[in-house]
Amino acid sequence: MNIIGEKLNAIFEYLIKLNCPIVNLLQPSLGNEDFDKLMVDIPISLPSEVISLFKWRNGVDANKENYIGATKLFPRAAFYEFSHTINRYKEGAGRDQYWDTSKFMIFESGAGEMYLIECNPDSKNFGTIYLYDLCAIEFDTLISIYDSITSLLDTVLECYSKGIYTCDPITGVTTENYEMYLREFEISKKHNPGSSYWSLFSSPDI
Repeated sequence: MNIIGEKLNAIFEYLIKLNCPIVNLLQPSLGNEDFDKLMVDIPISLPSEVISLFKWRNGVDANKENYIGATKLFPRAAFYEFSHTINRYKEGAGRDQYWDTSKFMIFESGAGEMYLIECNPDSKNFGTIYLYDLCAIEFDTLISIYDSITSLLDTVLECYSKGIYTCDPITGVTTENYEMYLREFEISKKHNPGSSYWSLFSSPDI
C-alpha cells in the first residue's frame, strides 16, 4: 500500500473510534476498469495522489439521501464518489476565470465551497489544492489552501491525533469549540507553508 493509502487508513481508524457516520457509507475501492471508464469523460490526467484517494475508497454515494454531515472525512469536506466529482468537473471547470480546466474537485463543503487540485504537470503549482468559493469575502474566489494531498492528510491526521476533531451524529466531523478551531488553524498553517489561505489573517478570528 502506498503512503496515501496508509494515511487514509490511519484517518479511518479515528473515524471508527469517533463513531463517525461516514464509516458505514464509504464505498469500496474503485477498480482500475471503472476508473478508466470514468476518466474518458474528462480531458485531463489526474495526479497519482488523487488516483490513490479514490482507489482507497470510492467516497459516498451522491445519489443517496445522506445529510451532509454524514459524508465528511474531515470538517467542511464531504467525500463523494468519483463519478460525482467527474460530474462536478464537467459542470464547473472552464465556466469562469477561476476554475480552469486543469483543476479537479476532490472534496466539497456542502455549502458552496469546493477543494480543487491542480492537475497540470507543467504548472509550478502541480498538486496544490485550492479553495474555490464564489461567495468568499476575504479572497477573490480561489486561493491555495493545502500544499498537496499529502500535506492535507498530515494536517487532518494531526488534528485527529490531538483530539481537535470530534464527531457529532448530525453535523459529522467538526471542531467543537473556538479553541479547537484555533488549534486546527495553526496545525494547518504549519503543514502547508506554501498555501496562501493560512497567511490571510493574523489570527483566525474572522
